Amino acid sequence: MDSSRQALAQAQEVAQQFDLAPGHGSVRFVLHDLGTGLPVEDHSQDAVVDMFASFHLTTAQARQRFFADVERSLSPGGLYCVSLATDLDGYYRTCPQVGQIPMGQQQVPIVRDEAAGIDNILPTEHQFLTDVALHSSLELAMFWRKPARNTMHGTEYPRLTLTTVWQVGENGVPREVKS
Repeated sequence: MDSSRQALAQAQEVAQQFDLAPGHGSVRFVLHDLGTGLPVEDHSQDAVVDMFASFHLTTAQARQRFFADVERSLSPGGLYCVSLATDLDGYYRTCPQVGQIPMGQQQVPIVRDEAAGIDNILPTEHQFLTDVALHSSLELAMFWRKPARNTMHGTEYPRLTLTTVWQVGENGVPREVKS
């Protein structure tokens, strides 16, 4: 699911390389704006995988709606896996700041990826973990950092991706994230 036809076309090319073409039942590609909610039934998904998608939701309201929708869509015991760049990422740190978004008691930069023409949040790890915890009852199950050197828009950068896995909580009460 993506709001970019170009991104979906690239995903379809990769899927074909792995014999996961649409129609085989394993992959479905959907053009959709995540800011308008997830087009799935309540408690119908065992997992929601967010690869740099919520990273582009740059208003507090859109982020709150998205996390509520993720939680609504997950089945009992369901998992939410999210990867995003943090303030330590070598590429996104070079992008110009175009605004800020409140996360808890702090302001988080919004940066513009000018090559892609899209804005992104750039939180610290703690700010991101707190953001999810404050806006859902999902419980953090695990997280890890993936350092790498990758090429973005023709230039190599040191990259640092944060990946987290959250699980539908038993008691429905958001947990405080401690630093």
